[in-house]
Amino acid sequence: MNIAIIENNQKDIEILKHALENKGWDFWFFNSAKEFGESDLSKFNIIISDVLLSESNGRILLSSISDKTSADLYLMASDLKLFNDSDVSNNCISGFIDKCNLESFIKAIEYTDSKLRIKKNIEKERTVVEGLISKTNGYALDCKDGVTTIGLYSIMSDNSKSLIEKRIEELGCKNVIVYFANSTPALSVYLPMLTYFYKFFNNKRNGNMVFCSNDPNTTRLIDECGLTRLFPIFDNIEKAREWVKSNS
Repeated sequence: MNIAIIENNQKDIEILKHALENKGWDFWFFNSAKEFGESDLSKFNIIISDVLLSESNGRILLSSISDKTSADLYLMASDLKLFNDSDVSNNCISGFIDKCNLESFIKAIEYTDSKLRIKKNIEKERTVVEGLISKTNGYALDCKDGVTTIGLYSIMSDNSKSLIEKRIEELGCKNVIVYFANSTPALSVYLPMLTYFYKFFNNKRNGNMVFCSNDPNTTRLIDECGLTRLFPIFDNIEKAREWVKSNS
């Protein structure tokens, strides 16, 4: 995976470089928007820009390249107060990184890394994907003792996602257990739903997501795609419930 980071503070560059060492990713640092503009945009999978740059600012830079790249675009700052309402509502921006929190920095990259691994697995199973997207709800949602569980029967449509988000808002849920209700001949095409739920509950709900499965093939693929770095996995629903309760 190729990472571009636009940052003009040399001290911060050294700290971020150290955090990226031995992670297995390729990364490039650019001191300005102008220097970054001279690079090959197409080779990057994730682009991270500090909000405050000497000649420009990160939000302008990311907005200007959003229609020229398929990379995930992240805004970064040492003070979260620098992010404003327009940043949050900007669909071009994939997320926000607290530069003072290196775990936040690495988690954002791991999220993109997992999405790329999932995409590769989906391509392998592309021939059996057709027909798996549900025309109906395709899920079961339950809330018990403050813990929400979502069972997935098929790939969710956009309408299903909207219905789930609405119901979760009504229930005030912050934590969720997700499981696959059926075995599937094309497991990898279900995995983007896990990254969707992870981002929804961690970023929008400021909560936690856990996954439950006792199928070794499922847990193996999830581990191969790096998803175990994002959320815990349990082989028993009761164990998952206890974890969610103790971490709420």
